[in-house]
Amino acid sequence: MHIWRISILRLFGAKIGQKNFIYPTCKIWAPWLLETGDVVAIGPGVEIYNPGGVRLGHHSVISQHAFLCGATHDYNSDQFTYIKKEIVLEPYVWICAKAIVLPGVHCMEGSVLGA
Repeated sequence: MHIWRISILRLFGAKIGQKNFIYPTCKIWAPWLLETGDVVAIGPGVEIYNPGGVRLGHHSVISQHAFLCGATHDYNSDQFTYIKKEIVLEPYVWICAKAIVLPGVHCMEGSVLGA
């Protein structure tokens, strides 16, 4: 049912490439700020918190229960200011199981990030 989930994400504004595999238990907070290339896999239990946007290059993989977090707070601010930044994964990036990607991270082509 990957095609069905991709269709729903596209209805909410996601820009999804061809032959993506998006598993049913993943959470994508702002689909309109998600962009993927071709042949991208977002595994089971993955959470993509993307208020600053997330771009996933072609042939990238986000393995089970990984967390992409695109926002934080400025703990030095009296107002605890909300900060959001884009996350970019270039082609052939692998985010391994249970790894955490923080706001503003840019993974270069072919890189592997493990927990």
